[in-house]
Amino acid sequence: MRLLELHRVIWGSIAPVSAEACLRLSDRLFDVHVDLSPPSDHWVTGIGEPPPALEPPENEPLSLSGIRGKVLHLVDRDPPGDPQYAGATFRVELVSAMPIVAFAPNPALAAPGDITFEQALQLARPEGAVFINWITEDDESFCFNTISFGMGGTRVSKRDGSISWVATSMPMPGYIPGD
Repeated sequence: MRLLELHRVIWGSIAPVSAEACLRLSDRLFDVHVDLSPPSDHWVTGIGEPPPALEPPENEPLSLSGIRGKVLHLVDRDPPGDPQYAGATFRVELVSAMPIVAFAPNPALAAPGDITFEQALQLARPEGAVFINWITEDDESFCFNTISFGMGGTRVSKRDGSISWVATSMPMPGYIPGD
């Protein structure tokens, strides 16, 4: 399992306002996955070919959660011709350090006999990546939010470790309704 962060990306016409998966390499260095799909008012219907991916605006300014940065280089591209995953990962260097955004359990919400956060994370077995700044907690459970087709999450009961699928428990960082 990979620990990723979600950050608001503003970068030319590619990501004017979106939350993207970011791998923290240091406090100023990130690998940022950016969707290169052209804007569309319709879902791929199977008629014809999907439009070609947009070219990244490598010379345009970029910001990550409001911190300016620059693109150093392309790290990897998603498989060509796959309309669901038309994106690329870029190495980004920020001009100043990004604060730590990792989730920390609230001790005031723990009760004797509850499972720990680490146990809940193992029980949830989130596929692929865990967004460490998009985990929520209440007095009964931990919720590990995910992005797949739509948004949702895995809820792990603190009392007995039972697992259930739930709708996302909080908005995606950087998400602006109506955009």
